[in-house]
Amino acid sequence: MPQDRKKEQALGHLLEECSTINRYLTAAARELTQGSSVTGAQWGILGVFGGPEGPFSVAEAARRIGKTRQSVQGVADLLSEKELIEYQPDPNHRRVKLVMVTDEGRALLRQFRARQTRWTRRVAHDLKTGDIETALRLIRQIHQHLADQV
Repeated sequence: MPQDRKKEQALGHLLEECSTINRYLTAAARELTQGSSVTGAQWGILGVFGGPEGPFSVAEAARRIGKTRQSVQGVADLLSEKELIEYQPDPNHRRVKLVMVTDEGRALLRQFRARQTRWTRRVAHDLKTGDIETALRLIRQIHQHLADQV
């Protein structure tokens, strides 16, 4: 089998495995948010707004995670109704609002991060750090190649 064909097949298998991993991650997010007022998807958006680079607009959050502004806006509006975020005027743009995580939202993020840390420890218990770092470099490289195709 030619080397290019082997590489294409290997990448195809890797991407299929990533798809399966994504399904497990979605299920884990559901489990980690169980008993709270938010879904796993809402936690993901709340986490973007609660990150260290904020505050920023819904459009900027959407660009950072590769989602449409409309889908992020819908989740942000739900988070606002639950008083986990609030919209503030952007001093640099009259029509744009910045998203700020409320104290209640930050408390929920801390709770989820603690649950996630325990879950991550269980998943990583027999994995080697070097192997994880190698896989991360490869995934980031593939991510960049995919982003360049869009």
